[in-house]
Amino acid sequence: VVRLTTNDESTFDFYNDLDKTPGLGFDVLDDFFGEALEIYFRNPWLSYGLPLHRMRESGFRIDVLDEIDERPLTYEELKALACLLFGSTGGLTIPDPRMNWGGFLNAVSVAQSREKAVWNPIRRRLTPWIDLKLLNQMYGQGNVPLQTTPGSNFATMHAAAPVAPAGAFMAQQQQMYQQQQQPVGNAKQSFDPYGQASMPSQQQQQTQQSFPTQPFPQAMHSTPPPQQQQQRPTQQPSATPGPSSTSPNQSIPIVGQKYAATEASQDTSTLKRNILIQWALSPPSYSKLQSIDKLISSVQTIFPPSFGVAQHEYFHKWKPVTHEALLITTTVGDDDDAAASSARILKRAIRKLKFFLHPDKIPKDLDTAQSFLLKMIWDVVADAEAAANL
Repeated sequence: VVRLTTNDESTFDFYNDLDKTPGLGFDVLDDFFGEALEIYFRNPWLSYGLPLHRMRESGFRIDVLDEIDERPLTYEELKALACLLFGSTGGLTIPDPRMNWGGFLNAVSVAQSREKAVWNPIRRRLTPWIDLKLLNQMYGQGNVPLQTTPGSNFATMHAAAPVAPAGAFMAQQQQMYQQQQQPVGNAKQSFDPYGQASMPSQQQQQTQQSFPTQPFPQAMHSTPPPQQQQQRPTQQPSATPGPSSTSPNQSIPIVGQKYAATEASQDTSTLKRNILIQWALSPPSYSKLQSIDKLISSVQTIFPPSFGVAQHEYFHKWKPVTHEALLITTTVGDDDDAAASSARILKRAIRKLKFFLHPDKIPKDLDTAQSFLLKMIWDVVADAEAAANL
């Protein structure tokens, strides 16, 4: 175990690259708050208490602890973590969340009601180990009733509960994390919340088709025709470019003209249009930038091979941040410090993304399209940060 005590991102990045090297057999850990922040960005429902950090520092090889700072946990890993935290407290058995989601939630509720609260370094107060409401919103359908009375017969109450449905969050992860799971050159697999790796489904393959190009509105306050209003929200991000009727002379909104407007290449112009429509601009009018939290949590959806841009191993170094992690900060704490907590964590996420995009950080062997993609993301994020007035 390599324990780092530094705020230097380049040093931490160096050791993280070593950590990913096969055969070296060591784990790299930041300090308590640094690890808690990384885990919060991927699994914001978990309070990363000091006992978990001490276990990792001591070299315990527990699979679920190796993954909590890398990506959202699967349903199988949720049960493994719950069993690690609560064991068989009072003879309590934790159901499989894939088979009985309601029973799993209530078992965890009963179990953690018997435990003391832990210090949450992100919220800066004592909290339960697991935020069940947020967990239910992210992994379930957000409407499973919680029986919080200690000792209640939750197994009987939820014996007929259906197989745990993949909520909106987990469905989104199948797309968001698809590009991060396999190294460059391997068969692309999708992130499976049920703990398995599966090849892209027919529905996912259909979303690889190109986004139909349409003229932008003439100005930021313009409203597109009714037909465009109905069609645009249903379109899915494109992973490969298709036939395009886009003309370089078509007008674009004022907010889009500032990003690499001097590029003469038609291919680059098409790439810019795709980035603006599918990531940077807010539908249905596409006349203003998305909020900074949405941009950060979805930036990986426009990484290669999207839009036909060639793959590069550098893009796999970015660890996606869940949107819920940035939204939940608006309700952190029960006092006037909530807004300050929200801004502090959002600034951390912005800082991580800007460090990833920094011109001095990116490799020198990127091709024109890859470099243009990173530069445009940098410009959009900078403008969205300024608009947020953090």
